[in-house]
Order: sequence, then structure tokens, then C-alpha cells
Amino acid sequence: MRLAPRFIFLQAIILVIAGTILLFSIFTSARVVGVVLLVGGMIGIVVGRAAAWEAGQFVGEAVREITTRATLRIRKVNPKAFLVVVAGVSGRDRFPLYGTTPIGRDRRVSELLFHTEEERSPISGLHCTIIDAGGEFKIRDEGSSNGTFVNGVQIEEDEPLLRDGDEIELAPVERGGIRLRFQIAEPGNASKHTDSSQS
Repeated sequence: MRLAPRFIFLQAIILVIAGTILLFSIFTSARVVGVVLLVGGMIGIVVGRAAAWEAGQFVGEAVREITTRATLRIRKVNPKAFLVVVAGVSGRDRFPLYGTTPIGRDRRVSELLFHTEEERSPISGLHCTIIDAGGEFKIRDEGSSNGTFVNGVQIEEDEPLLRDGDEIELAPVERGGIRLRFQIAEPGNASKHTDSSQS
């Protein structure tokens, strides 16, 4: 992104030099050299514009990501459901769900985080996603290495509906996984707001 202004400056210099040489070559026998340099300058302009376009795309993506995160924070007023810790996590008793929530250990792709500092964790970077399906919740395994289970049954390609009290297991607990109980939030119960990350 920082190189784009330099490219624009360099292409301007190349163009000026090429133009000067071209004018000089008109009065001499070195027209071929001038034409070659002029073409080189034009190629420099195209390359510089491509770099500027790439930089613009990068900035656009960053702005979209910041806007999305800000919008998600605004919507987080009252949780729609909770994941209550049954086994495998210490320090937190429950995690609020405000809508569709990707779960895993990689901050780049997951919103609810577990085992972020553990390299050999059985939790995948993007392990599963709890989907807000307009008042109902479903769960989808995201191709995790150690599986996602609902009430002891491993999810394959389906997206089972979650019911109040269902137990979700992210990898088997005996292998270092986590067991959580899905709990629908009571209407009007804002409950205490808790952060959605866990190291």
C-alpha cells in the first residue's frame, strides 16, 4: 500500500525523461531509442496504476472488516442464547450468543474463542458455527479435526436444530475438548454482558 505513491512518482519521472529523449531524438537519428523509452514510460504508468488499484482494494477490505465488527458490537445488546460450561473450560461459566457465532481457536475466523494459546488443542481454528435461523438455532461442524457432537452424536454434514438443554461437545472432553449446554435466553433477561473470548 505504501509503494503506490512511489510508483506514481517514478512513472512521472520516467515519462518526463522519455519525453525529453523523444524530443531530442526527433532532431537526431536516435528516434528508436526515444520511442523505446516512451513505451517504457507508458508501461511504468500502467504498473503504477495497478499497484494503486491493489492498494485501494486492500484499504477497502480493511474498512469493510472494521464496519462489520462495529455493526456486530452495536447489535450485541441482549443475548439470544447462552452456552453454559459443563466441562473442559475453567474461569468462565457461560458465553452469550447474539446471533450466528463461529466457534474455534483462531481469532481471524472465530468469534467465540477457546484454547487460543494451545498449539496442540483438539479445537480447530474454525471448529463449528452456531447459526441463528430466525428465532431457532442450528449448529454446523466446519470440517473440524476432532468433531462436533450434540447430545453425544457426532454431526456429519447436517445442521441439527438446537433445543434448550442440548449438550454440545467440541472434540471429546477426554481428549481435551469442551462440553457446553445450549440455553435459550429468557425474554427480557439482559443478563450480565460477558466478553466472547477465552484463552
